[in-house]
Amino acid sequence: MKNIIEIAKRFDGVKETDNNGGFSDPYYETLIRKFGWVPGQSWCAYAQIVNWNLYFEGSPMVLAQIKHVLHPHVLTMWGRAKASSFIRTGPTPEIGSIAVWKLPHITGAGHCGIVTAINKDRTFETREGNTSEAGRGNQANGDGYYTKQRTMRSTSKWELRGFIYLPEIPDETD
Repeated sequence: MKNIIEIAKRFDGVKETDNNGGFSDPYYETLIRKFGWVPGQSWCAYAQIVNWNLYFEGSPMVLAQIKHVLHPHVLTMWGRAKASSFIRTGPTPEIGSIAVWKLPHITGAGHCGIVTAINKDRTFETREGNTSEAGRGNQANGDGYYTKQRTMRSTSKWELRGFIYLPEIPDETD
């Protein structure tokens, strides 16, 4: 089984070209297009779709379930996850979970990243697509795939909605 953290780290530093127009890494661009991304679209959720699909690629039962939840629109994905009987959501970060943020005064605006570490001070590390390097630029519509340090209480205009947890991998040998 592949490690979800190693999968997420594999894409560190991938840069977008031409304002959501493509990617500096041809392999990454091939992967993200496989899941429906087209030039011009925001891609933070697509980054997490890629991560989870790579993690579960040896488990067709899980892939069949998550395809009904994972969605390129962050808040649609959040709603589907909350309604799912297969995937859990909650308020606490877990390794591999998808952190979901929303702009409180703008309908439909969301952002997400995959949790890759949880710190003793209740902060957590994420890998996020369509963001900027730490402390620079737009944190939810940036120029690449970067590591971020996040807090449970947002210090920006983005509100943390919660986390979409990795489902358990069932024994598919029966």
